[in-house]
This record gives sequence, structure tokens and C-alpha cells, in this order.
Amino acid sequence: EVWSSFELGAQRLCFHSSLTQFQIHTAQKAFTMGLLQRFTNHKKKEDKSEFSETESTSKSSRTSKRSIRSSGGSIKSPGSTSHKVPSSVKAKTPKENLTEKVIQDLYALVSDKGCTAEKIVEMFASPETPIFHEDIPTTTAQVFAQIIMTVRLSFPDSKFTADVKQAKPGVVLADDSTFSGTFTGVDFQALPSVAPLTANDRQVILDPERVYFTVENGKIAKMEVIAMGCHTGVGGIYVLAGGEM
Repeated sequence: EVWSSFELGAQRLCFHSSLTQFQIHTAQKAFTMGLLQRFTNHKKKEDKSEFSETESTSKSSRTSKRSIRSSGGSIKSPGSTSHKVPSSVKAKTPKENLTEKVIQDLYALVSDKGCTAEKIVEMFASPETPIFHEDIPTTTAQVFAQIIMTVRLSFPDSKFTADVKQAKPGVVLADDSTFSGTFTGVDFQALPSVAPLTANDRQVILDPERVYFTVENGKIAKMEVIAMGCHTGVGGIYVLAGGEM
């Protein structure tokens, strides 16, 4: 557009002035070179300005990242999810991990087809380790192991699950502890005072319990069971399998 305007002005100059064609051509060339120089200088200024803005933004970003890291936060990059770890959360000690693993191993064992009463008792400090319940007399690790094996014979696909976590040093909580299984095995009798039930293919899922385990030297030294519903323990299994108590 600038060049077209200049051409028009040059043509008018040929008709309305005493300048020769050579002089006009010389003036045209000088003017063109001046335009190019002005454009080049202007472009350099723009590039320098953009570079300064980019450098300033980069410095600001680096400063912000250092500030975030020093405060214990996290940096979110495009397309990624930020996972901020509160500075107040402490990593578990090896001892805490060990105590949790003891209980996780117990739940894995009683859910395994190769489980035996002897293996269960070995998880406890002794066969006489106490197991406390809310509404029934205190039992022992040996009795607990025998009950588990009785249930497994009647419910071959027995599964015992829980959300295992550290409650306090030396104490592990098995939260939402529950049992599920299908009555396809041998006759099931919860107590000597009730009639045995014959397998009927019923699926049983107990209400949850909260179980606290005291762990000492890698062994269970105490177990406390708190029922969180109506159908828990061997009595709950018996009723849900079709029995009456």
C-alpha cells in the first residue's frame, strides 16, 4: 500500500515538475531504502520487547515454582493431575508398616484354602491370647482358630476382608471387617444348642465389625471385636444361612 502511494506520487511528480526521470528514479530508490530501514529498526524493537516480556514471565514462573516447592506444595503441569501432600502428613515408620502387615497377613491366611488352625494360632503370641467381644464371653486364639476352620468347612469360598490401618503405636484397626461365603460345604452348627443346617447354596455377607489388634514383636497380643450391625460372628452366619436362634 505504501509502495502504491509512492508510485502514484512519483508519476504526478513527472508531470508537474521539472525533474528528470533519472532524478525521480533516484529519489524513489532513496525513499524505498529509507522505508526498509525504518521497518527493520521497528521490527528489532518489537522483537526486543517480546523477548523482554518472555524473559520476565519466565523469571516470574521460576520464582513462583521455587516458592511453591519451599512451602511443601506441588506444581501442576499441563495435562497432569496435581497431588499435594500436606506437610503435616508423616511417613510411616518401618515398625508401623510391620504391625499392619501382621494383620494383613492374618486376613489373607483365614481367606486362603490352605489355611489351618495351627497356622492361625502361630499368628498370635500364644494359644491363650485373649479375644474380647462386646456381648459374649472372652475367648482365646485357639478357640478363634477352631471357629474359623468350622466356618471354612461349611463355606469353602470364605473371604474375610477389612480396611487395615494404624490406630496408634502398636495398635492396628481392621475397619469394616466382614465375612462373605456361600453355604455349599458340610453341615453348619453355630452352637451346640442349635440344630445343624444343611448346605443350601445361600450366599452370606455379614455386617461389618471393628477389630483392634495389639501387636507386640510381630505377634498379636490382644484382639478386641466391636460389632457394627445385627448379623455378625458365627451367630450372624447361622441366621443368614437360614437358621433360627
